[in-house]
Amino acid sequence: MGNHRTGLLHFVFIAITSAAADGGSDETCDAVTGKCSGLEYAADPPCYFPTTWLDVPVTAVRQDTHNSKIVSFGIPNEGSLNLPVSSAIMMNAPGFGPGGKDVMKPYNPISDHRIKGSFDLVVKVYPTGRASKFVDLLKVGDRVSFRQQKPQIKKWQYPFGKTSITMVAGGTGIAPMIQALYPLLKTPGDTTLIRLLYGNLSKRHYVKARVRSTGFRTSGPFTGHICSGLIAR
Repeated sequence: MGNHRTGLLHFVFIAITSAAADGGSDETCDAVTGKCSGLEYAADPPCYFPTTWLDVPVTAVRQDTHNSKIVSFGIPNEGSLNLPVSSAIMMNAPGFGPGGKDVMKPYNPISDHRIKGSFDLVVKVYPTGRASKFVDLLKVGDRVSFRQQKPQIKKWQYPFGKTSITMVAGGTGIAPMIQALYPLLKTPGDTTLIRLLYGNLSKRHYVKARVRSTGFRTSGPFTGHICSGLIAR
């Protein structure tokens, strides 16, 4: 989705809507690669979560907007999520599907994948949403299962190889943009021009999740615009 303008490559990210064991097992894990024996991984280097379900504890739950929450999860032994950017992880909501079946839904973490010991998800709670209803009921100490398989790894990966990137997002669709902003703004020598256009129904719907500013570069322009009423009721 790139075009050539005045010598700058321009790339548009679009996400209009938003759409697990404790690590103390007997598996032997390589300290360098992070891979554990007997487990398969969709990414190389591997994400913390293999292709099979692995559960982690909820460490914090906070209200972000009137209908969205930010949930923090712990990663044992000061491990990091080590998630390819851009990609998601699949969450399992056991028993919340029709007839008591499990419901699975992918989420893009909004925390830096290199942070050790934890990661964050922002989740909009829908009145009829099955997975979001599961998240809405979570409390500190609960355990939630995640996995990562090939479909959750996007074709566009950092470094994106573009000199200019425009991000367009609405609602909790801001999550993959936040994920991409971390390497774009924290990688030494990266001077990509970044523009972010974000919209929602009203100011009270704005997702307040913010990229942690520690270590962000100051070179290379970054501009953001917030608009209300971009999404039809």
